[in-house]
Amino acid sequence: MDEITEKDIQQLINFEDQPCISLYMNTRKDAGKEVEKMRIQYKNLLSKAEKILKEKWNYDERKTDKILSEAQSLTGERTFWQHQNRGLAVFLGPDFFTYYRIPRSVHEGAYVSRYFNIIDIIPEFQNKDRYYVLALSRKQNQLYQATRDSIELLEIDDLPESIDAVESGVKIEDDPKYRSQSSGGSGQQAVFHGESAGDVDHPEKIRYIKQINNAISKFLQKEQSPLILMCVQDLFGLYRDLNTYPNFIDEFVKGNPDKLQPEEIHAGSWNKMKDFFQEQSRAIIEKYNNLINSEKTSSEIKDIVSAAVFGKIDKLLIKKGAGQPGKYDSEKNEVFLSNELNADCYDLYNFSAIRCLNTGSEIHVLSEEMMPENTEIAALYRF
Repeated sequence: MDEITEKDIQQLINFEDQPCISLYMNTRKDAGKEVEKMRIQYKNLLSKAEKILKEKWNYDERKTDKILSEAQSLTGERTFWQHQNRGLAVFLGPDFFTYYRIPRSVHEGAYVSRYFNIIDIIPEFQNKDRYYVLALSRKQNQLYQATRDSIELLEIDDLPESIDAVESGVKIEDDPKYRSQSSGGSGQQAVFHGESAGDVDHPEKIRYIKQINNAISKFLQKEQSPLILMCVQDLFGLYRDLNTYPNFIDEFVKGNPDKLQPEEIHAGSWNKMKDFFQEQSRAIIEKYNNLINSEKTSSEIKDIVSAAVFGKIDKLLIKKGAGQPGKYDSEKNEVFLSNELNADCYDLYNFSAIRCLNTGSEIHVLSEEMMPENTEIAALYRF
């Protein structure tokens, strides 16, 4: 996976030369015989970009070939096409070329504009549906990073391979949840605190879970994405009691993951997590609907563009695949709508998203059914 960093996004949204060419296409991992299909698909996107440059930007053959040359060179690199992910995003401009293999499907298209089209990589950059899955059993444990469309096995230092490989140096009595205490005189049986207290009879299990938790909490210490478990009931109760990762989900995918393929782990975990993420989006939309008759919201593109420029937007909601051609006059603070994209007019939804990223706004790219009713773009204002 080619991770898109904040530095990458800043480079794209602050690129000042024109034209900015953005190519998006869906790809296949380990494509095999489909490599040639992807290359043809990519050539078709380049042909669309070439046509736009000639018809809308008045580029001649020489200028067109020069700006597209690096992107065109990828068509002959078979190894490149053999190592793809779910989506491919290519960005090129005068003396600029970069691409990202991304683990989610994209809205396919070729765009030539004053700005790079960054809407489809916003979910990847802002990690709106990223989560972690710990597939846990007594025989093995594996941590995965996942999204709606993908799952990837991660390599974590200090993870014990199995319960048989635990280190004996972890002291159970150091954890207050499993501390023994006498209830009276000598000879009285010790009492253990914690919902999984029965496991004190199996100290190697507690050591196993503690070592896993310590390694994962350290690995995820700068993360804010949720962590969900796939395991059997008793291991979930024990891990929940010992967990120190703050974004732990207090429910789990029930079952033994030992013989499951990553795709099966992904399917089971996403069935749980999709409701979690949809609930977050619903909360934002509910807030929007509650404020719809106030000055705190808008679904008018002209108002939203101006608000984005002045840093007024807290949350921006955009329907996936939607757009509106036009341009913004900064001197007059006016927005002009158009029927087509060309050298003068660009996508105002994308322009708003760029301005929102520059002012730290939260952006949600949503399906049509998740958007507020009868809207393609909507904003909640900060003030």
